[in-house]
Amino acid sequence: MTVTSTGALDILEPDDFGSFSIRFDSVREAATLPEAVRLVGSHDAEIGMGAVEDLLGVSDDPVRQAALIAMIEKARPIGWINDRTNAIRAHVIWSAGTDAGAGVTQ
Repeated sequence: MTVTSTGALDILEPDDFGSFSIRFDSVREAATLPEAVRLVGSHDAEIGMGAVEDLLGVSDDPVRQAALIAMIEKARPIGWINDRTNAIRAHVIWSAGTDAGAGVTQ
């Protein structure tokens, strides 16, 4: 998943349910987060489950829906599912040239 220069979410690898991350190409992108994304420090972010489901297109695809459910169940025991906010945690990847979120406020 990546945040575009306009602040929108985009999916990079729609068939990869084994790892989950969000990439920022600039600190400016991280400063204009979509409503569905909340930074948790500079290394993790929470992404609303509805946004994840929409981007992955799981509502019309039972195979993809099952893969997402399996990913969620794998993430739950390690504390990466926030049931209170209905969000899943993702690793943040800062592209080359960014300073790991320096100057980003949450």
